[in-house]
Amino acid sequence: MWGSIRVTADSMIATILRQAPADRRASITAWRQLSDILAQRGNQLGDEDIRRSLHALAVLRPRVPESVRRDCARAIARHGGFAPLVALYGDDVPAVSAIMLRDARLAEADWLAVLPATSAMARSVLASRSDLPLGVCRALASLGSASVALPQPEIAPAEEPVIAVEA
Repeated sequence: MWGSIRVTADSMIATILRQAPADRRASITAWRQLSDILAQRGNQLGDEDIRRSLHALAVLRPRVPESVRRDCARAIARHGGFAPLVALYGDDVPAVSAIMLRDARLAEADWLAVLPATSAMARSVLASRSDLPLGVCRALASLGSASVALPQPEIAPAEEPVIAVEA
């Protein structure tokens, strides 16, 4: 069963990466698809597919509006526990990063692996969480209060979808 999931996800990634996004809409679609695959199946993918997908997301990021990245962070933070994706989103602008870091669920070892690459703002978000494993809290404390003493960024509320009603 796991082999078929890996082949399917690998095939999907290969298809997405073969289609170079020519415009903003295609970039947004690729961003959403790659983020979703990594969030749901990242731990089942091969190293090369993970590396290529994360690289593609880093290249796509400037072409994808912040609002889309925020929405994706909101959508994937709780159902995905893939540390490299959390780290990628955690390295975005504060409004995107904060959403991912406030809601992501990772194992202690994964948080400890992500922590060294986080910014002071990201550490501030993590320090405000009361649900992190004790080892992560100790690691944050060992970095010193100056590394987590920044104010938290404001997060725009999720936009309500507009539903057209025909009369």
